Amino acid sequence: MELRTLALAATLAALGCSTALAAPATVNLRVEGETRTIFEGRVTTDGHAIKQDGSGPHPCDGTNAGANPAPGPTITSALDDAIAWDGRWSDGLQDFLVSRIGPDANDVMANQFWGHALNYQASQLGGCQQQVRSGDEVLFAYDFFSAACGRGGASACGLWTARPATRWRGRVCCRGSRTSAASRARG
Repeated sequence: MELRTLALAATLAALGCSTALAAPATVNLRVEGETRTIFEGRVTTDGHAIKQDGSGPHPCDGTNAGANPAPGPTITSALDDAIAWDGRWSDGLQDFLVSRIGPDANDVMANQFWGHALNYQASQLGGCQQQVRSGDEVLFAYDFFSAACGRGGASACGLWTARPATRWRGRVCCRGSRTSAASRARG
Protein backbone atom coordinates (compact mmCIF):
# COMPACT_ATOMS: atom_id res chain seq x y z
CA MET A 1 0.00 0.00 0.00
CA GLU A 2 2.81 2.44 0.87
CA LEU A 3 4.47 1.78 -2.49
CA ARG A 4 1.25 2.58 -4.35
CA THR A 5 0.77 5.79 -2.36
CA LEU A 6 4.33 6.90 -3.12
CA ALA A 7 3.92 6.07 -6.81
CA LEU A 8 0.63 7.99 -6.98
CA ALA A 9 2.16 11.01 -5.19
CA ALA A 10 5.15 11.02 -7.55
CA THR A 11 2.87 10.79 -10.61
CA LEU A 12 0.65 13.62 -9.40
CA ALA A 13 3.68 15.79 -8.63
CA ALA A 14 5.11 15.17 -12.09
CA LEU A 15 1.80 15.99 -13.76
CA GLY A 16 1.43 19.15 -11.69
CA CYS A 17 4.90 20.35 -12.67
CA SER A 18 4.43 19.73 -16.37
CA THR A 19 1.18 21.65 -16.61
CA ALA A 20 1.91 24.49 -14.20
CA LEU A 21 1.40 27.92 -15.73
CA ALA A 22 3.06 31.14 -14.72
CA ALA A 23 1.07 33.51 -12.58
CA PRO A 24 -0.76 36.33 -14.34
CA ALA A 25 1.05 39.66 -14.65
CA THR A 26 -0.34 43.17 -14.35
CA VAL A 27 1.33 45.48 -16.87
CA ASN A 28 0.94 49.11 -17.89
CA LEU A 29 -0.32 49.02 -21.47
CA ARG A 30 -0.41 52.01 -23.77
CA VAL A 31 -1.69 51.92 -27.35
CA GLU A 32 -0.71 54.96 -29.43
CA GLY A 33 -2.79 55.26 -32.59
CA GLU A 34 -2.21 57.40 -35.63
CA THR A 35 -3.64 60.56 -34.05
CA ARG A 36 -4.57 59.71 -30.46
CA THR A 37 -3.99 57.43 -27.51
CA ILE A 38 -6.36 54.51 -28.03
CA PHE A 39 -5.80 52.84 -24.66
CA GLU A 40 -3.81 53.50 -21.51
CA GLY A 41 -4.20 51.48 -18.37
CA ARG A 42 -3.23 48.53 -16.23
CA VAL A 43 -4.04 45.10 -17.65
CA THR A 44 -3.81 41.76 -15.90
CA THR A 45 -2.99 39.02 -18.37
CA ASP A 46 -1.75 35.49 -18.65
CA GLY A 47 -0.45 33.56 -21.61
CA HIS A 48 -3.38 32.05 -23.46
CA ALA A 49 -4.54 30.79 -26.82
CA ILE A 50 -5.83 33.50 -29.14
CA LYS A 51 -8.35 33.02 -31.93
CA GLN A 52 -7.94 36.06 -34.13
CA ASP A 53 -8.03 35.28 -37.84
CA GLY A 54 -10.12 32.12 -38.11
CA SER A 55 -7.08 29.86 -38.49
CA GLY A 56 -6.76 28.77 -34.91
CA PRO A 57 -6.70 29.32 -31.76
CA HIS A 58 -2.94 29.74 -31.56
CA PRO A 59 -0.71 29.77 -28.48
CA CYS A 60 0.36 33.15 -27.19
CA ASP A 61 2.23 32.19 -24.05
CA GLY A 62 5.87 32.91 -24.82
CA THR A 63 6.75 29.34 -25.81
CA ASN A 64 6.16 30.10 -29.51
CA ALA A 65 9.16 29.20 -31.68
CA GLY A 66 11.00 28.05 -28.54
CA ALA A 67 11.42 31.62 -27.26
CA ASN A 68 10.92 30.61 -23.60
CA PRO A 69 11.01 27.22 -21.88
CA ALA A 70 7.82 27.77 -19.85
CA PRO A 71 4.52 29.48 -20.64
CA GLY A 72 3.70 32.91 -19.27
CA PRO A 73 1.93 36.20 -20.01
CA THR A 74 2.99 38.06 -23.17
CA ILE A 75 2.80 41.45 -24.85
CA THR A 76 0.07 40.28 -27.24
CA SER A 77 -1.93 38.50 -24.55
CA ALA A 78 -2.04 41.87 -22.70
CA LEU A 79 -3.29 43.58 -25.86
CA ASP A 80 -5.85 40.82 -26.38
CA ASP A 81 -7.16 41.21 -22.83
CA ALA A 82 -7.50 45.00 -23.17
CA ILE A 83 -8.87 46.06 -26.54
CA ALA A 84 -10.20 44.92 -29.93
CA TRP A 85 -7.52 44.21 -32.53
CA ASP A 86 -7.00 42.27 -35.74
CA GLY A 87 -4.05 40.27 -36.89
CA ARG A 88 -2.97 37.38 -39.06
CA TRP A 89 -1.20 34.28 -37.76
CA SER A 90 2.15 33.49 -39.37
CA ASP A 91 3.11 29.81 -39.26
CA GLY A 92 6.70 30.73 -40.14
CA LEU A 93 7.06 33.24 -37.30
CA GLN A 94 4.76 31.36 -34.89
CA ASP A 95 3.18 34.68 -34.03
CA PHE A 96 0.47 37.14 -34.97
CA LEU A 97 1.15 40.07 -37.27
CA VAL A 98 -0.97 42.89 -35.83
CA SER A 99 -2.84 44.70 -38.61
CA ARG A 100 -5.34 46.87 -36.72
CA ILE A 101 -5.88 48.14 -33.20
CA GLY A 102 -9.01 50.16 -32.54
CA PRO A 103 -9.72 52.24 -35.64
CA ASP A 104 -6.15 52.33 -36.97
CA ALA A 105 -5.05 49.76 -39.55
CA ASN A 106 -1.67 49.19 -41.18
CA ASP A 107 -1.13 51.26 -44.32
CA VAL A 108 1.03 49.18 -46.64
CA MET A 109 1.24 51.93 -49.30
CA ALA A 110 2.55 54.45 -46.74
CA ASN A 111 4.74 51.81 -45.04
CA GLN A 112 3.05 52.38 -41.66
CA PHE A 113 2.68 49.37 -39.40
CA TRP A 114 1.98 48.51 -35.76
CA GLY A 115 4.95 47.68 -33.57
CA HIS A 116 5.60 47.12 -29.88
CA ALA A 117 8.10 47.89 -27.16
CA LEU A 118 8.70 46.48 -23.70
CA ASN A 119 10.09 48.74 -20.98
CA TYR A 120 10.96 51.39 -23.58
CA GLN A 121 12.98 48.98 -25.73
CA ALA A 122 11.81 47.79 -29.13
CA SER A 123 11.27 44.07 -28.67
CA GLN A 124 13.46 41.66 -30.61
CA LEU A 125 10.71 39.03 -30.30
CA GLY A 126 7.18 38.74 -31.58
CA GLY A 127 4.34 39.73 -29.28
CA CYS A 128 3.37 36.12 -28.49
CA GLN A 129 7.01 35.28 -27.79
CA GLN A 130 7.91 38.26 -25.57
CA GLN A 131 6.90 37.44 -22.00
CA VAL A 132 6.05 40.17 -19.49
CA ARG A 133 6.23 40.57 -15.70
CA SER A 134 4.10 42.59 -13.34
CA GLY A 135 4.99 46.28 -13.52
CA ASP A 136 6.34 46.13 -17.09
CA GLU A 137 5.62 48.99 -19.49
CA VAL A 138 4.11 47.75 -22.78
CA LEU A 139 3.65 50.01 -25.78
CA PHE A 140 1.90 49.28 -29.07
CA ALA A 141 2.34 52.15 -31.50
CA TYR A 142 1.09 52.86 -35.00
CA ASP A 143 3.82 53.71 -37.51
CA PHE A 144 6.25 52.35 -34.94
CA PHE A 145 9.09 51.54 -37.28
CA SER A 146 9.38 55.01 -38.76
CA ALA A 147 8.06 57.11 -35.86
CA ALA A 148 9.98 55.39 -33.06
CA CYS A 149 13.12 54.45 -34.93
CA GLY A 150 13.36 57.31 -37.36
CA ARG A 151 12.91 57.08 -41.09
CA GLY A 152 16.68 57.04 -41.47
CA GLY A 153 17.14 53.62 -39.90
CA ALA A 154 16.23 51.27 -37.10
CA SER A 155 19.24 52.10 -34.93
CA ALA A 156 18.04 55.58 -33.97
CA CYS A 157 15.95 56.41 -30.94
CA GLY A 158 12.65 58.19 -31.18
CA LEU A 159 10.93 60.23 -28.54
CA TRP A 160 7.31 59.47 -27.82
CA THR A 161 5.99 62.75 -26.50
CA ALA A 162 2.75 63.35 -24.74
CA ARG A 163 -0.14 64.07 -27.03
CA PRO A 164 -2.68 66.69 -25.89
CA ALA A 165 -4.54 65.56 -22.78
CA THR A 166 -2.14 62.68 -22.11
CA ARG A 167 0.44 62.27 -19.40
CA TRP A 168 3.01 59.91 -20.89
CA ARG A 169 6.46 60.66 -22.19
CA GLY A 170 9.08 58.08 -22.95
CA ARG A 171 12.00 57.26 -25.17
CA VAL A 172 11.73 54.07 -27.17
CA CYS A 173 15.09 52.71 -28.19
CA CYS A 174 15.36 50.49 -31.19
CA ARG A 175 17.62 47.69 -32.41
CA GLY A 176 21.30 48.45 -32.23
CA SER A 177 20.92 51.45 -29.94
CA ARG A 178 22.97 51.64 -26.77
CA THR A 179 20.65 54.21 -25.22
CA SER A 180 18.55 52.52 -22.60
CA ALA A 181 17.32 55.41 -20.51
CA ALA A 182 13.67 56.22 -20.66
CA SER A 183 11.51 58.58 -18.73
CA ARG A 184 7.93 58.31 -17.74
CA ALA A 185 6.48 61.51 -16.42
CA ARG A 186 3.08 61.79 -14.88
CA GLY A 187 1.69 65.21 -14.36
